[in-house]
Amino acid sequence: MRFPRSAILVGALGWAVGPARAAVAPAGGGPTDYARVPFSDQASHGVLRLGPGLLEGRLDSARAFGSLAAAPNPAKTLLDWRARLELEPGGPLFASPTVRRRDGALWTDAQASQDALEARAVTLFPDTDAVLAVLSVRNRGTLPRFLRLEVDLKRGGAVAGQVRRGRAPALWMKLDRSQAAGRDLVDHVAVWLGGPAWRTLRGGAILAPGHEVRIDPGGLDLVLEWTHPLLLRPGQSLRVPLLLAWGESGPELAARSRRDFTRWALPGGRAFAAARARWARWKGMLRGLRQGRRLGEAAVLALERSDYAREAALGADSFSAEKGRRDAFFSVDTPWAALGFSELDPAKAEAAILDLVAGDGSGAVPPYTGEEKLPWDAAGLPLDAPIAWELYRRDSDSARAARFLGAYAPLLERTCDWWISNRGGGPDRLYAYALDEEVPAYARPFPAPTGVVSSPPALRAWSLALSSLVAWRLQLGAALAQARGEASESARLLQASQATQASLESRDFDPVQGRYVQGLDGLWPLYLGLEKDPSRAGRELGGWLLPLWAASRDRAWSENGIWTPWRTYLAARTLAEYGYLKESEQIATDFLGSMRAFGCFPQQVLDDGSLVGVDSAATAAVTLEFLLKREQQDAFLTQETVSLRQRFIQMRTLDGSFYMKRVHFSRVLRPYASIDVESAGTGPILSGNAFVFSSAERIRIQMKSVRGLDVSRLGRPGQLLFRDAHNLEMVVPARVKFLARFEAK
Repeated sequence: MRFPRSAILVGALGWAVGPARAAVAPAGGGPTDYARVPFSDQASHGVLRLGPGLLEGRLDSARAFGSLAAAPNPAKTLLDWRARLELEPGGPLFASPTVRRRDGALWTDAQASQDALEARAVTLFPDTDAVLAVLSVRNRGTLPRFLRLEVDLKRGGAVAGQVRRGRAPALWMKLDRSQAAGRDLVDHVAVWLGGPAWRTLRGGAILAPGHEVRIDPGGLDLVLEWTHPLLLRPGQSLRVPLLLAWGESGPELAARSRRDFTRWALPGGRAFAAARARWARWKGMLRGLRQGRRLGEAAVLALERSDYAREAALGADSFSAEKGRRDAFFSVDTPWAALGFSELDPAKAEAAILDLVAGDGSGAVPPYTGEEKLPWDAAGLPLDAPIAWELYRRDSDSARAARFLGAYAPLLERTCDWWISNRGGGPDRLYAYALDEEVPAYARPFPAPTGVVSSPPALRAWSLALSSLVAWRLQLGAALAQARGEASESARLLQASQATQASLESRDFDPVQGRYVQGLDGLWPLYLGLEKDPSRAGRELGGWLLPLWAASRDRAWSENGIWTPWRTYLAARTLAEYGYLKESEQIATDFLGSMRAFGCFPQQVLDDGSLVGVDSAATAAVTLEFLLKREQQDAFLTQETVSLRQRFIQMRTLDGSFYMKRVHFSRVLRPYASIDVESAGTGPILSGNAFVFSSAERIRIQMKSVRGLDVSRLGRPGQLLFRDAHNLEMVVPARVKFLARFEAK
């Protein structure tokens, strides 16, 4: 998909990479507009929006808003803060026009100079529910200067609570946002400030140490200031840390914030160094990319900010009235983001999927949200099962992968039962959404820009996408139950899956049109391997999808006036699975060109070209997947397959009677080595009962086959390495060809 190059990807700025976004200054100039693009603490929706000055911002916390985290609400503002440095005499220093800002993954570095004074303010999230700002000032002149620091703390009305001046930390606040939130919502906030001595002013009056006052209806308005100015001689430097920490428990916050202030904020604190080292590690992993490295860095940056779409979830649909204290959204963002992050940190990616479907065991309604594990209705697409399987296959640590799948299996089994009981209507076992709010965003009308008329899509009684995904998760559940030795449970789940697949074949494939009739959702049965008839798959891909793409490459993946980027990845993967590799690679090229042109990672693109959600973790993840050519990682061996040259992890037949799988591969952030597979004769592989395979690099593979396999080096058919094997594992040296022959039927 190609679009006009309307934006330029922000490039490397020193040791940081400017995030790629629409309407952000091009490479070489300007700060990120944090008023539009906040960065998050990765944990409980603490979002910081920096102001134009050297050290100022608004801190929002959507804790306790659950699925309504995206909805506007004045209760989400925790407080506004601004640090002001003044020269005595002389007035304020470092006004906003003088500030230059460079941005990293979870920090920003602002610099300014005035009157021979140079200042640098680094703001970052050192830990969960804490913001650290470190201000450094150096006197480059020849005259001594007297400096005074003030920190303004403000919060509008609709907040109650108490304020207490302390010794360590400097200030305690108890902010009660319950009235504005419509629920019990109390935060304890600790403010730590470096300096020789400070005092708190409230309405011009000094607040005595240990004295506690109530916040009046007008809100919070405090000034925390040094009691006297500090002398900065020529050549001297001044370092002032400011830590804001918040939480539900006062005692817990006291211990945590004291630890954080000592560990991160005092001289020798490691917060900034740790953040830089983490980002340097991700950038180092991207060195294996020969092309698209800058775009890859921007995608990793977006993923790092999102932490598996928890920040992106702030913009997710409101799925349910139930709200918990922490959020795990059953949407496309979290699973797709976990898939992308598996390239960087497989353990965290696997933990994200487990968190998505985990509950307290008291009920069976997925997914769960919050420390209290409140059940809420399912919504969106249940992508956790196919993504979990991909994480398992990709993980280079086999022991960790086994633990992950072992932990996921009982969660999967419980949700299988829920889908069968609650969304599988009628004897045909086709699955439907119960409410309009459960329908994925791409299948619902998106709020159109002013003046643009948008008509709602025609929703069917049952969903092809939902039915396909549930059928696949039932199939996976059956396989895992069989592996545990639970034969009856495996048979039950497999029977339910097969009933759905049979209904899909009989109910929704239109032989006249040569495709499934629910639009681009027709890709789901093919992508998941549920379509066992290669001729039907060929008719859909060759007779419908490819002509659709050829006729309108710009808008081929748009439905209901919306282009959803991850569906482009789905189309490219599906085409690669069935051997349309050239077309798949062209789709990937077009997609990456669009991301470069946008200069951001939109969640959706409307028909008028406007971007929606320019910080989508799902889009950043599939961008990284395209750069690493992961759309090629699966291939189907059909009756028509003559040859394949693909970077696949697994090649298998549609009926599952044979597969070849790459195993024990090292985790590197680069495309997998290609594997060449070709017929040993002149016809298709399966009809000729033999194939030749090799790899550009040394790999280890595993093959399983219902029919026995004889394997030898090409040219030495009499010297068998494996005879009549049904399950084998072998090392394939680089550029050495092997011959595999199936036992005759």
